[in-house]
Amino acid sequence: MTGVQTCALPISPVITSTLTTPVVYTENSAAISVDGTLWLSDPDLPASWNNYVITAQLVNPQEGDLLSIAGSVDYAVAANDGTISDGKGTQIGTYQILENGSKAVITMTGGSAARLLRLISYRSTSENPSTERRTISISVDDGQAVSDLKLISLDIKPINDAPTVALVGGSQTFTEDGAPVNVLTNAPTVGDVDNANFNGGLLRVFFANTANGLATLGLRNAGSTPAVGQIGLDGTTVLLGSNPIGTLSVFSDRLNVNFTSDLVTADVVS
Repeated sequence: MTGVQTCALPISPVITSTLTTPVVYTENSAAISVDGTLWLSDPDLPASWNNYVITAQLVNPQEGDLLSIAGSVDYAVAANDGTISDGKGTQIGTYQILENGSKAVITMTGGSAARLLRLISYRSTSENPSTERRTISISVDDGQAVSDLKLISLDIKPINDAPTVALVGGSQTFTEDGAPVNVLTNAPTVGDVDNANFNGGLLRVFFANTANGLATLGLRNAGSTPAVGQIGLDGTTVLLGSNPIGTLSVFSDRLNVNFTSDLVTADVVS
């Protein structure tokens, strides 16, 4: 009589998701879960996730991108000190953030939270984040078998940050019948963290108050044939050297310059 010996082969952990559209991260927001529907299971039915290693990797990281392990789900809570607990004070794992924030690794020492993968989070520190769709890969190794790679898509919604201007200088004095005076005694500092130029923008200068309404504003310029790097004016066309960069409109109470060129950088506006 011949005996038959059977040996059970380990089965890989399984990562599932019901998400049908990418999660959207809005610029300047706190970290968000990359997929709030992720579910971890193992057909081998282990007593816990002890020795499981979970790896999340940004496939196409951009400037400012950061993965993190954050938040809480049923029976799994991430702390800022690199540990994960079961929510009742018992540590069930640790995590590391590697490769300048593009990789997160969780090493489990217990627990069996099926929603554990939902702690994988994303944020961007950039004030001008790329809108390229991010791809995040997730895998789970139980020490004997590795899950299929799960790919998660995440979209970025940028926020148009307002330009900044710092005006330097004190008050000016205009003498009746005298020559025009500069409004500012020193050059202002202009900036915009998410735009390389001010094409399509508007510079507006207006009177907060006037005594008789007879004051007017103008644009100091080097004439209709300015040298390279100088601001000129040909009729209502504003020039930078020989290049048209905008249109000047002067009203009784204000002055507008509508910018129409990529040459209009923050230094040019200043």
